[in-house]
Amino acid sequence: YKLNQLEEAIQSFDYVISRPKNMFTEVALLGASRIRFSQENYAGALEYYKKLEVLAETRANILEARIGMLRCHYSLEEYQPVVETANKILLTEKLPADLERETRFKKAKSLLSLDRSMLALNEFTTVAKDVKSAEGAESKFRAAEIYFLREEYGTAEKEIIDFSEKTTPHQYWMARSFILWADIFVHRGNDFQALQTLQ
Repeated sequence: YKLNQLEEAIQSFDYVISRPKNMFTEVALLGASRIRFSQENYAGALEYYKKLEVLAETRANILEARIGMLRCHYSLEEYQPVVETANKILLTEKLPADLERETRFKKAKSLLSLDRSMLALNEFTTVAKDVKSAEGAESKFRAAEIYFLREEYGTAEKEIIDFSEKTTPHQYWMARSFILWADIFVHRGNDFQALQTLQ
């Protein structure tokens, strides 16, 4: 594994994993899951992560297994398992802020794909508190978008104004928000203001 001979490493890890549980099982599962994930073989990585979650004895490895499962399910567009795995992760004590943000964001996007927009909105709102991260900036836009689709134009506009007053390095989501703002003006019949916003 350290020599980057990944296929040979996988064969050896698999041999260890196939034996009755021993002191090397956890380490072998960690190595195998990381290799498959790095190769973007998400279905393969997921199988290792699932075994790791069951067999892991350290909290760090249980968390890594669940984060791995979350990322694999998300990449495979398996949205219901993303939500279920996210709920487990969010129960973790002293969960690092970056992992909490990623988990809530992936959960929100998955809920949106499952047509559960109000549950998604709760998660987006939490992540959107910090628009300096890419997830936070997109979450701020998504919250405004959900209000817009629910025809709650005033609330959507408040979200956009709040976003515009904050500093974010993610200009793409700021631009998307301004386009959405123009749409709000069009719905109100204020074409002049829509045009000004787009300009």
